Amino acid sequence: MAKKKTALSARKKPLQERAKFTVDAILKATTQLLDKNVESVTTNTIAQMAGVSIGSLYQYFPNKDSILERLLEQFTQGHLSMIEQTLHKATDKKLSLEETARTIIHAIIESNRKNSRLAKIFVTTLFRPERIKLLQRMDELMIEKFKQFFDPYKAEVTTENLDMKLFIVIQSIRSSTVSVLFHPKYQITDPALEDELVRLTLGLLRKKP
Repeated sequence: MAKKKTALSARKKPLQERAKFTVDAILKATTQLLDKNVESVTTNTIAQMAGVSIGSLYQYFPNKDSILERLLEQFTQGHLSMIEQTLHKATDKKLSLEETARTIIHAIIESNRKNSRLAKIFVTTLFRPERIKLLQRMDELMIEKFKQFFDPYKAEVTTENLDMKLFIVIQSIRSSTVSVLFHPKYQITDPALEDELVRLTLGLLRKKP
C-alpha cells in the first residue's frame, strides 16, 4: 500500500543535482529569514531570498510548515548521525552503559553548541501548538533510535515504562541543552551540564538492584 502523503510532507525528493541545489537554497534561505524575523517568514519571502520562483518552491514544499519540518528533520538527523558515528568509532572499546549514555549526551550537547543559532530558531518557531506535531514525530524517531543505542545493555536497562522514561530523557536533554543557550548564568560548555544529564539518564534507565 502506498504511503499516504500528509499536508506537511515535502512534495517530492530532489533527485537531480539542480533540484537538490534548489531545495538546499530554500532551506538555507528559510534559516536566514527565521534568524531575522520569525513572524515575517512566508513562502514568498523564502522564495525571494532563495532566488527561486514561488512555483519552484511549491514543487518541493506545499507550505511553510513543510519547510520547517524538513529543517527539523535535518537538525534531528544531525544529532543522531553524530551519535551513531561516535558509537561506531568506539565499538572496539566495549563501552559501558554509563559511557554510552555520556557519548549520546555529549554528541547532542556538541551539536547544539556548534549549531546554536539553528537550535534557538527551532525553540522560537516550533514550540507552538500549531506545530507541536512536528516535534512529536521527531520524539518518536528519537525514542526508537535511543532504544537501538541502549539495546546492547538489556541486562542493565529496565523495560518498565521504557518509552516514557526515554521520552523524559529526550525532553530533558533537549530542553536543557537549548535553554542554556539563552541563559546568562549557565553555559553549554559547563561539564556539569553533561554530568547531571548522564546522572538523570542512568537514574531513569538503569535497573534497580
